[in-house]
Amino acid sequence: MAIKAPREAGAYPDRMLECEEALEDDVIVMFEDAASSGWTPAETAIAISNLVENYLLGLGANAQTEVQILRARIGRADE
Repeated sequence: MAIKAPREAGAYPDRMLECEEALEDDVIVMFEDAASSGWTPAETAIAISNLVENYLLGLGANAQTEVQILRARIGRADE
């Protein structure tokens, strides 16, 4: 299923709510698929939560690496 794009670029009121609405149907399908495979809703929710946490940790690590690369390029690797 295609995910609906934001109605405009950049920040605007209710953008996060709009994102949730765009993702909701696919998330419900994921829960239904997991249930039909034998996973409980709680197991699925916890697994998704763990995956999201790991994804966010990865984003943070990537951002730190980018800062280190930029500092090295300008000769400030010691900060």
